[in-house]
Amino acid sequence: MRASLGHFAVEAGNPRPGLTMIEHASALLDDSAPDAARAWLESLRAIAYAAMNDRTSTTGALRRAESLTSRQRGELRWPWLFAFDAAKAARYQAGALGRLGDVRAAKAAYAAAGPALTAAKPRALAQVEHAHVLARAGDMAGGSALAVEALTTAHTYGSERITNRVREFRTSLPPRTTEADRLDDALSALYERND
Repeated sequence: MRASLGHFAVEAGNPRPGLTMIEHASALLDDSAPDAARAWLESLRAIAYAAMNDRTSTTGALRRAESLTSRQRGELRWPWLFAFDAAKAARYQAGALGRLGDVRAAKAAYAAAGPALTAAKPRALAQVEHAHVLARAGDMAGGSALAVEALTTAHTYGSERITNRVREFRTSLPPRTTEADRLDDALSALYERND
């Protein structure tokens, strides 16, 4: 829970305190913790380091996560009852690399993460992250299309978190761009529904 709270802090724009919580959670692990747990924590560290624009630490955390993911020692047991495979690690890798502006590597990582993004809300959050990467690469239409899909999920599940991420994405684009027309229409419809 502490690591999840730390990740939430990073995502909310507070990477330094978020990293502190993630590192505290990591320090609580004993030798019996499975590699999946350690890989997940390294992936969270990578996101935090990337949010602080620390390329060297991000790369190191991603390497450690990849190594731990590939070896997968230790039985899954409470509270580590989730698998953390290469596809899930790729989602975090994509987010970290996207934050650092490594568009080509982030796009490849998003493609690798696809199989792990089966749950609607995590997939929508990844779509918004991917939308940022595409827009930075000059593909505002592709980014806007992903944001519209994410907004549809946000509406379906009543997720204010996803909606806010889509709004933030839209503000990162030029105010007047035809590539974002569908996104603007979807956001306008959202406001009209709330009247």
